[in-house]
Amino acid sequence: MLSRVKSILTSEEKNASMDERVAELVESSREVLNDVCLENGAVVAGNSDKEYYPDNVANYRFVWPRDAAFTLYALDILGEEEQEERFYEWLMDRAEGFEDSGVIYHRYSTNGPRDTDFGHQFQPDQAAALLWCILETNDKLDDRQEKIIHLLADGLWSQWDEECFHNATHDLWEEREAHPDMKENFSYTLAASSEALYLAADRMDEQKWFKTAEQMRERLEQHQATENEKTYYPRTYGDVVDETVDACSLGLLWPFNVVQKDEKLENTVKLIEEKLMIDEGVMRYSGDMYDGIIHHTKHLKKGAGAWPLLTFWYAIALHELGREDEAHEIFDRQVEQIGGKYIPEQKFSRDRQGIEPLAWSHSMFIVAAEKLDRI
Repeated sequence: MLSRVKSILTSEEKNASMDERVAELVESSREVLNDVCLENGAVVAGNSDKEYYPDNVANYRFVWPRDAAFTLYALDILGEEEQEERFYEWLMDRAEGFEDSGVIYHRYSTNGPRDTDFGHQFQPDQAAALLWCILETNDKLDDRQEKIIHLLADGLWSQWDEECFHNATHDLWEEREAHPDMKENFSYTLAASSEALYLAADRMDEQKWFKTAEQMRERLEQHQATENEKTYYPRTYGDVVDETVDACSLGLLWPFNVVQKDEKLENTVKLIEEKLMIDEGVMRYSGDMYDGIIHHTKHLKKGAGAWPLLTFWYAIALHELGREDEAHEIFDRQVEQIGGKYIPEQKFSRDRQGIEPLAWSHSMFIVAAEKLDRI
């Protein structure tokens, strides 16, 4: 009897300790997410001006609209909505070419120009993430927000050609292209773009956006590859199929859930579990080499680790599938593995210092904690 009481007390103590740790990470997340919101309204992926940012890693002091969207969504959960309006001012006043075309590109310098190295990349999911964020966090829209929604939605609509985008698109990891002559699309990109246009069409009663969202969803439902006689959503689908299992497919469960929660989607999650889950968490894809570490002007690329943002995303996906106990287990395990105050971009099996903190990692922690009723 005494040993049972001791066991119960120990379990209660563990729960209390975990609650305290989650609360600590909530407050450090609040700090980091506010730190990446700059004076002029720009929202960067990592504020490399800060003392806590390592000196031997890639500079993430750029505006990735996708990262900004997740940052603003997490700040809304934390009750810090004022940063959102400042970013929309930046988007309209500074983001190069946006007010004229509504098209969003890879990344921007904090003063507004498209980045000279990667600013040419067209990543539709970035515009989609911004649309989703605005529409999910605002019950009422002001004139500026409505204008931004029209620009973003028209930007996506204008680039779509019934089966694929007019121009080559890049994936959210910025490493590969989908080509229109091959009728190729990234599964994640179609899910994000379709869901965003559905939301915009519903709020603004715009049928052309709804029609395009339907075409994107129907095309996405054609995406499939097969392993062990079970179908799943591959990274890319078209005349040539990239059958790679990519962790970004978790986005098809949340927040871009435009497809059925059917066997194909469950198989996709299962393959992510089997192929990409390591002790440190969820990797992006098999064979990933990017580590974010720089030495003498070169990326080392000694091999990637697990990405906490993906591990928390995985917990959210399990929650969406009704696998609550597993979702909490994964969440707790990842929290236990975060040894310091901040959440890094990657966790490595060896003792290596990567980018830390990453705003997107903190954002997905906040979302997962909110989904699982941990804050």
